[in-house]
Amino acid sequence: MNTVSRMTSKGQLTVPYYIRNKFEFNTGDTIEFEEKEDYVIIRKPKNLMAYIGCLDGANLPNDLEELLTPEVGRNILERE
Repeated sequence: MNTVSRMTSKGQLTVPYYIRNKFEFNTGDTIEFEEKEDYVIIRKPKNLMAYIGCLDGANLPNDLEELLTPEVGRNILERE
């Protein structure tokens, strides 16, 4: 099914209800735009780091290494 949505002067689009519902897009979700040759893919990011910007004021460290405990970091490095 194809649907058309008009962009506002602020660059905002309305995602049709059936698409929001089917793909579980909710208010406040982070959305990823992937540019292809002549189209754009819109999806929820699968990378945890993409969500950190949504946590403004949560007092999180800037560096990924600071987010991990030493034990978790060792487990990740051992898998690589």
